[in-house]
Amino acid sequence: MLRVIGLVLLIFALARPRYENSKSNSFSEGIDIVLCIDLSTSMLAEDFQPKNRIEAAKMVAASFIDNRVSDRIGLVVFQAKAFTQCPITTDYNLLKSLLGQLRAGQIEEDGTAIGTAIATATNRLRDSKAKSRVIILLTDGQNNAGEVEPITAAHLASALGIKIYTVGAGSRGYANYPFDDPIFGRRYMKVKVDVDDESLTKIASITGGKYFRATDLGSLEETYKEIDQLEKTKVETEVFKEIRAFGAERVVEKLTASLGREKIVMKSVLFVLAFVLLGISMINPQIGTRLKEVKRKGIELVIALDISNSMLATDVSPSRLQRAKYELSDMVDALGGDLVGLVVFAGTAFQQSPMTSDHSALKLFLEIASPDLIQTQGTNFSAALETAMNTLEQGEGGKAKDEKSSHVIVIVSDGENNEEGVAESIKKVKEKGIKVFTVGIGSEQGAPIPLMNREGEIVDYKREESGAIVTTKFNENTLVEIARKADGEFYRVSTGGSNFDQIIEKFKTLDQTEYETKQLVDYDDKFQFFLLSAILLLIVEFLIGEKKVQSKAFAQYFDVEKGNEHFQAGQLDKAKEYYDKVESENEDIQDKKEAVFNNGNVFFQKKEFDKAKENFSKLASQNELSSEDRADAYYNLANTAYEKSNLAKEHSEKQKALKESLDYLKESMKLNSTDNDAKQNYEFIKRQLQQLNMEQQKNNQNKDKDKKEKQEDKKKEQEQSKDDQSDKNKDGKKDGENKKNEQQNQEEKNSQPQNQKEFSKQQAERLLDAIKQDEKNMLKKYQQRQAKTKN
Repeated sequence: MLRVIGLVLLIFALARPRYENSKSNSFSEGIDIVLCIDLSTSMLAEDFQPKNRIEAAKMVAASFIDNRVSDRIGLVVFQAKAFTQCPITTDYNLLKSLLGQLRAGQIEEDGTAIGTAIATATNRLRDSKAKSRVIILLTDGQNNAGEVEPITAAHLASALGIKIYTVGAGSRGYANYPFDDPIFGRRYMKVKVDVDDESLTKIASITGGKYFRATDLGSLEETYKEIDQLEKTKVETEVFKEIRAFGAERVVEKLTASLGREKIVMKSVLFVLAFVLLGISMINPQIGTRLKEVKRKGIELVIALDISNSMLATDVSPSRLQRAKYELSDMVDALGGDLVGLVVFAGTAFQQSPMTSDHSALKLFLEIASPDLIQTQGTNFSAALETAMNTLEQGEGGKAKDEKSSHVIVIVSDGENNEEGVAESIKKVKEKGIKVFTVGIGSEQGAPIPLMNREGEIVDYKREESGAIVTTKFNENTLVEIARKADGEFYRVSTGGSNFDQIIEKFKTLDQTEYETKQLVDYDDKFQFFLLSAILLLIVEFLIGEKKVQSKAFAQYFDVEKGNEHFQAGQLDKAKEYYDKVESENEDIQDKKEAVFNNGNVFFQKKEFDKAKENFSKLASQNELSSEDRADAYYNLANTAYEKSNLAKEHSEKQKALKESLDYLKESMKLNSTDNDAKQNYEFIKRQLQQLNMEQQKNNQNKDKDKKEKQEDKKKEQEQSKDDQSDKNKDGKKDGENKKNEQQNQEEKNSQPQNQKEFSKQQAERLLDAIKQDEKNMLKKYQQRQAKTKN
């Protein structure tokens, strides 16, 4: 019976089940990056043959994006102003689509506001939870615009732990700059290349980055390749090593009892051959390859938001438009992996955001939607439907849509249709199989339409020619008709609440069709042939004959497994009882190594790191154990030391623990040179130790600086005291003025950081808040100009 159980357990072991018990640390790639690109007209210079600077920058940036895998990347553009072209996102198709739309001079006011650009990019990263945050700034000029100095902006980024790589783009000397002559057409003139190498170098140095000078297309490509390699940053994640309980060699050894000389040779040969085949199958030999498809499912949805002036009415709090934006933002959060686009409309319509699976990017464009984006007022449902259909046709990142996907348009409006042609548009929508859901917002009683100044304050209400205040009332007729004819449904948002939850539930009932399929190369497993052969040999070996086997190995085995089960359930004390039992019943370290190791895991989980260290040390010091066993023990000793460093309060204590962790990892790698986790962890902790030393050095420098400044202040105070004493008998009024000036100077001094170029995190946050509002205003003006151009 025991033999049957042993055979079953061995076969079960081949499935390689894993108990995720032993805590250890490994590290994976992943950072947040903002690409910051200069769009000043000087970027049209053609010294990056065969392209001009801006086209070269776009091409190289797109290649850089393609080389990243798990990072979030955003895009900030600048001239005399700066704004976010794309928030940080993992939707690389959307990002590259927006990157491809860039052109030099697209922002109305020309100039180069490097400081504003850095501050804007910093705002994009300030709330990031990533362990590493990076700005890559590309410019071809000097800072000549904006209210924020580049060095000040660099210190803002540094205060928040953001690194900046700066790239100066432009040949040395003079470059060909194109201009259009009304008589002779396109001509060129020589323009001096004016890259501020000194300032860009200082910006990078302040933040721990690096400055690159790219003088042609080749060197620009090499620059981004080098940054790509520099920023393969390791971000710490927690994983768990499997407990080595299945197929332990001492357990297997005790499953084979002596059976007599006449049969021992045959059974031994069969047994060895079976285990050779088992070993080969566990390696999982792979011969040939096959394509494996990874599919994404969902619906494709376009939101069409009415931003006509009537949406400013406040019969729904805080206003029809603001309430619609709140509800839509919540709806987008609940959509999961669906593709979403955004269209805004009034008298005309335009695409605010292309189709994207990155909902945070879409919500940024939703946030800035306002009536001043479109000059032509009114409510043109026909234009909204036509633009929404075009957005669906383009698909994600400008790619053609999947004709088999479920397509939906959601129109949010107060229903006051002022244009003709909506019936024809509804017919087109129905022919394309697109469902249209409509959401009405407002009340039948209506409300006046407020007129606001630039500060957003109500200064009056829209009036008729007679002077009477215009009241806008909700009209559901057109919205109900559109939904009915386009196989959708009509919903309502009013003072009493909304039906957006019902809309979301309705979306869940639609066909979740595939809108993206990727093919990955996968290797074809062939372990089954070796496994089957091994099992047949074990069955033959079993049938030859048997004697009773010793049961102690099985008892020990099951005690460890019971402990593992309790460990997995979080019952650490119960798990420890089983591990302690195995330890107490065995003297030989080989017989109890799993229990000792797992007891170390228990102490580790309970944060009793000294006791964990004691257990892992028992195994690490035993030369009779295998190199792999000892390597694992040293590996977890390193993790124990690393966790202790995180608890350390003093710099010296933290430094000592990190050094100890590195020493343990060295020993682990000596014993198992193929352990990539140990290598990666070693590099990570090494960088942490270097950073800790740099911080300590910086703190010491700051202390010395503070001490020196205090001494200088004391000296100035003594000199001032002498001056005050000598002026004591002078005119009282003049004396009063001097005291007042002295007080003002002291207040100004106290209000500034000790180093005017450096900022605390709180000071940086306050300044960045102001810059963030400026960016919103700038982005709104840009979108307004874009809408006007398209219309």
